[in-house]
Amino acid sequence: MKGVLALYDELKPYRATSDVSRTAHAATAAAVDRLVVDLDRVIPGLVSDIDGSVTYAVSDDAETYSVLDEVARRALCTDARVLCASRAELPAGCALAAILRYPF
Repeated sequence: MKGVLALYDELKPYRATSDVSRTAHAATAAAVDRLVVDLDRVIPGLVSDIDGSVTYAVSDDAETYSVLDEVARRALCTDARVLCASRAELPAGCALAAILRYPF
């Protein structure tokens, strides 16, 4: 885990991001190589199947889902390495940390 986060620090801002929307776009385009996600955090909303744009919701209900779970699922479907972490292990205030395959 520490190695992945050290690489994240080295590659940001062009090949690494902690922005959820940018990561959703990248995961939809198969551009995520490694992803570390906060295991306990839920960000309700929807992710577009077409371009990966995120529509955030106020609460998690029958019409929305956890955006983080969907980003992780899309990354896994494109052979990304996905790891779960506690909030304390991630960069301060971040719900995820993504290393991209190429600048995105």
